[in-house]
Amino acid sequence: DTDELVFMAEVSRPEHAHNETAAKICSLISQELQFPPATIVLIAKGGIQKTSSGKIQRSLCRQMWLDGRVRVLFEWNKESTNQDVLLVGAPTLVEESL
Repeated sequence: DTDELVFMAEVSRPEHAHNETAAKICSLISQELQFPPATIVLIAKGGIQKTSSGKIQRSLCRQMWLDGRVRVLFEWNKESTNQDVLLVGAPTLVEESL
């Protein structure tokens, strides 16, 4: 078994949960880390579990993902997507409205 990066992001509007948004995120992550994430998950605003002080509860988010308890609006997976097409073009910042 190997660990893989799963990137979970909230989108403010469900219509932003699509392949173009995932492509932008994948491009930024790939540029920064020098490898692509295995999966990008877009969820509704408020879906990422946080502490009362606003910190992301990463362990809880991970466990919810592994248990299938995340309400996914859109999911991109490197195994089921042609990554060469997804990463074409210069990296751009993901809009703040996401």
